Amino acid sequence: MKKNSKKHILLLSASGGLLICLISLYLSRNALLRSIVDKRTSHIEQTHGLRIHYDNLEMNGLNEIILEGLSVVPEQRDTLLTLTSTRVKLNFWKLLSRKIKIRYVAADGITLAFTKRDSVANYDFLFRKKPEYLTRTSPQTAPQTNYAERINKILNLCYGFMPENGQLNNVCITERKNNNLCESVVEL
Repeated sequence: MKKNSKKHILLLSASGGLLICLISLYLSRNALLRSIVDKRTSHIEQTHGLRIHYDNLEMNGLNEIILEGLSVVPEQRDTLLTLTSTRVKLNFWKLLSRKIKIRYVAADGITLAFTKRDSVANYDFLFRKKPEYLTRTSPQTAPQTNYAERINKILNLCYGFMPENGQLNNVCITERKNNNLCESVVEL
């Protein structure tokens, strides 16, 4: 009888400890999300010369991320992207297996401004060569790829994250070259 009660107490204390860990993880999910995003954005800022700022980033439940007040500004350039707010719903089961599958996106107030003055553009970082330490490979493993294969990889990456459902409101895309302005407003 004593062995069964000891096993029972051990089982209850282990499941209680696991429950406490899961509850504390759930309660600290926003801090964990901000920590991960801050690490990734600081790496992107350093490698591409950008300033990325957001006002609010939080998880709503277990699979919804809310982002408000995002801005992307290249160093010593005009603002490239602003986003008023967005809601992203992720596939919870894929998230458990550490894969990101976006189910739904609702974004509002997207402003994308391409600006070029003389030879300086706010989107120059997209066309810069990567630093040598990021592209260094051995001669034996350097793959010979052509332009079409590179574009195909980029498009597969972009479309792989596209959700099945979504809504974009108040989208404004502008292009300014010297003093000429071309603007388009899109609502999807």
